[in-house]
Amino acid sequence: MEKVVAVPPPTVADAPARPQSGRRGRVRRWLLQPSLADLVFVVWALVVALGFHHRLLNGDGDPGWHLRLGGWMLDHRQVLLRHTFSHTAYGRPFVPMEWGSQVLLAGAERLGGLAGVVVLAALILATTFTLLLVHLQRRGVDPLLAYLTVTLAAVLSGAHWIARPHLLTFLCTAALVALADGPRERSAWLLVPLFAAWANLHGGVLFGLGLLGVLAAADTFDAWRRGAGAGARLRRGAAALAAALAGTALNPVGPRLLWEELAFLSEGSLPAASQEFTPPDFRSTTGAIFLATAILVVGVAVLRRRRVRTRTWLVLAALTVLALAARRNIALYGLTVLPFLAVDLDPDWRAIPTRLLAHARTAFAADDARAARGPWSAVVACGLLVLALLHGRVAGRAVVPDGFDPAVMPVAAVEHARAAGVRGTLFNHFDWGGYVQYAWPEERVFIDGATNFYGVDVVRDYMRIAGLHGGWHETLDRYGIDVVLVPADSRLARALGRDASWSLAYDDATAVLLVRRGTAADRRTAARRPG
Repeated sequence: MEKVVAVPPPTVADAPARPQSGRRGRVRRWLLQPSLADLVFVVWALVVALGFHHRLLNGDGDPGWHLRLGGWMLDHRQVLLRHTFSHTAYGRPFVPMEWGSQVLLAGAERLGGLAGVVVLAALILATTFTLLLVHLQRRGVDPLLAYLTVTLAAVLSGAHWIARPHLLTFLCTAALVALADGPRERSAWLLVPLFAAWANLHGGVLFGLGLLGVLAAADTFDAWRRGAGAGARLRRGAAALAAALAGTALNPVGPRLLWEELAFLSEGSLPAASQEFTPPDFRSTTGAIFLATAILVVGVAVLRRRRVRTRTWLVLAALTVLALAARRNIALYGLTVLPFLAVDLDPDWRAIPTRLLAHARTAFAADDARAARGPWSAVVACGLLVLALLHGRVAGRAVVPDGFDPAVMPVAAVEHARAAGVRGTLFNHFDWGGYVQYAWPEERVFIDGATNFYGVDVVRDYMRIAGLHGGWHETLDRYGIDVVLVPADSRLARALGRDASWSLAYDDATAVLLVRRGTAADRRTAARRPG
């Protein structure tokens, strides 16, 4: 009988070195190669924070206004319900449409200064585009098409990269698209937390409700056209809207929030005071890109109309109208129309026979399949947070600015006024209202970007004074204005500069500060006037 020799079990030392090294190599490549979602997050987080910080802070004066309100709420630990920071609307009821975003922005500013605000805005935008890409991947869209779709959506939103609460509407819109157009139908009650958060972050919650209504109408029409299930689809759409409305009502003023937003939009003279509510300028870069995109989208949708769903058609029609009516809606066009259409046209995209495109599609898909998901995003997010805590400085060098641009905002003029103890009834440039509230807390402004809280009369009076229209001087006197802060090249600055009843307290290339002669403001600045 043959003798059987027992063989001991293999040990780690006995294992072949090459396969083990191969496994380590694969793990190393898995960790070092970012997934497509990581790539989107990292690229846009860094691009926004390091390349567009100037626009985030200086695109308009509203970031300062939101920081001031958020800071007040942090200090007082309550939601602001009365207008406090202007003399023209002082004491009026204040509807806190954006209080959650304002608190977030103010918290970031207290931790990292204005650099912290920039980083927060960059992370919000990067998360928005990443969420959109993940949604398209879950819908089975080709990775290259998904990446190009998200990139175009990001470009279309670029003109509105300002550190303001509307960035949270971008994020909530991407979340709504993922929920409402996902690969499988989800419970309508998942919309309650989304809309509850949205209603406390930004007034764009009204857009979300409108989008749900469009989708409900499209799905009901589809079911009716097929001759079956129209009632069931209508009930599902109604349930989704009911859930969204229930979430929206969970805010400090309840249903009144929606009435205030509708009243603001229905009063044309108030939105018209803000350039973002005007139609797009097709001579601008963003306007030209939007026009080219809209033409391409309509052309492709018409050519492949059998593949385009009814809900995509209705979303395309509604958002095209909104974007043509107001340039601020171009960003929402990109975040909704493009992903809906990408889902529909993915089979046609995959069928394009071009060898180079086929190779690119294969490479994108293969790289994403073997890449790690998450590590790169986590590292970059943590790095940006550390940079924020350092107030944007690395080795003594400002990588992200921690202040407003004095060539855009009246930084030196406000510093001079505060040092001189200037106090009075102020008339300020519209775009500077938010900055003045932030940088000159002792003074109440005439107006700021929140035109809906001032009413038609104040907005028209501002436009009359700033434009030197009939009765402007009497209007200035009626408000008791004795301090004026306006751009150096403005018509009002030139007119008051020639008026003997006004004296120049400060001027530079950006701003002029004028005070009415004989007032307390004039006496306080007399000894400090340049020259």
